[in-house]
Amino acid sequence: MTSVEHPQTNGEADAANKIILTELKKRLGTTKGRWTEELLEVLWAYRCTPHFSTGETPYNLTYEMNAMLLIEVGEPTIHKQLADF
Repeated sequence: MTSVEHPQTNGEADAANKIILTELKKRLGTTKGRWTEELLEVLWAYRCTPHFSTGETPYNLTYEMNAMLLIEVGEPTIHKQLADF
């Protein structure tokens, strides 16, 4: 089905879903029943990876800042120091 108002958005969603499914399949191998355990990590990786069309990460486009790894939140890194300004 396509949306009457925005038919191009269905193609964008399909492309994103294809990438997410491909990454899930790579991580799971033959143990496909564990997909719920891996989904959050795959989504985080997708959101923090620069995309060819924009050159930016979806996270950066949404929040106008780069995502930090959890280890960076507690450790004094250059990324954290710059984000604190």
